[in-house]
Amino acid sequence: METAGKQIKKLREQQNQSVKDMAEALGVPLDTLEAWERGKKVLVAPDLARIADYFNVSTDFLLDRRKEDMEFHLQNPYSLAGYIFHLDHQRVEKEEMADMVSYIQARRRIKQFLGE
Repeated sequence: METAGKQIKKLREQQNQSVKDMAEALGVPLDTLEAWERGKKVLVAPDLARIADYFNVSTDFLLDRRKEDMEFHLQNPYSLAGYIFHLDHQRVEKEEMADMVSYIQARRRIKQFLGE
């Protein structure tokens, strides 16, 4: 998982944190963290999730999965399970998400009616 390792190293360096400090914080041996960063050791899902939580990022971010590769069906609550959305540094609640879907649907109907 070379990509995840590169992302981990980048995040660690952005926070001016040493490999030793991060390894201690995660409760993993120093050589394990170094191996993850170099892509010499495969990250298993629980470790990947723990690191994502540590940096407050998604596992998709660590795996460098691009946003355009992800598809969500806003009307299907299971499609959004596990994701938390923020707008203006505030969490978007379920009711607000439903309002957003209603707005988009109404706007599309108006555009269709106007022939746009």
